[in-house]
Amino acid sequence: MFKIVDRALEVRLGGKRKSKDPSQAYRHRLRAPRQILDFIESSRLPSRTRLETRRLFLVCVCAAFESFWRDAIRIMVKSIGISEALKRSLAKQSFSLAELGDVFGRKLTIPELVACSYTFQHPDVVNKALSDVLSIDAFAEFKKAKFEIVEVPRKNRKPGKPLSRTNVTGEFALKGLNLIERCFSIRHETVHHVGHKHQPSARDVNLMENAVWTFNEFFWMFASNRGRDVRRQSNNRLQPTRGQKAARG
Repeated sequence: MFKIVDRALEVRLGGKRKSKDPSQAYRHRLRAPRQILDFIESSRLPSRTRLETRRLFLVCVCAAFESFWRDAIRIMVKSIGISEALKRSLAKQSFSLAELGDVFGRKLTIPELVACSYTFQHPDVVNKALSDVLSIDAFAEFKKAKFEIVEVPRKNRKPGKPLSRTNVTGEFALKGLNLIERCFSIRHETVHHVGHKHQPSARDVNLMENAVWTFNEFFWMFASNRGRDVRRQSNNRLQPTRGQKAARG
């Protein structure tokens, strides 16, 4: 298993070449693979070539998913600090003296180490990480969270036509968990075995990619809002009352 310190050092090196925003970094990571997939899908190459390209594209989707949540957790911990639930989870980790030397010598931060202590190869791991960081049952809270989806107007849109609006809950994004799990199953088979077990269609690939994007964006929006609430509450507790200020004077 890849050690946390080694992973953190590798992620830090790669982080210098990508956007600091998880959503933007995710889009950039898949831009070129999507162009390759679209080119192959429109060609007259044999079906086995298109199948292999689809599988390899899904490997990239999984890599982008993992990178997205490492970045997101690092940002969250840096913003709100270490919760009691996260302390209990981190207590299970151990480091050798050599690894501690790397931590101090390379000045690795707590948020970097926390983000790399989870292996984001399943949605349940994302749930566990955010539950630890926010001290909540993340999926249970997210499922009830309310969102409003507003149409983005196109340039050729009819003037005066009202934008369509839809109200949903986090359950909307959680419905795609089985597709994300299938995506990682294909990734595992493709990377570690012969890769022929799964034969996803172009529609399958689009459904899995959309499920990952929807889960990432909605769950991260929810987590960011909860993180701001935690930070605000923490700031309020730290601010002295007027009476306390007067007493110090």
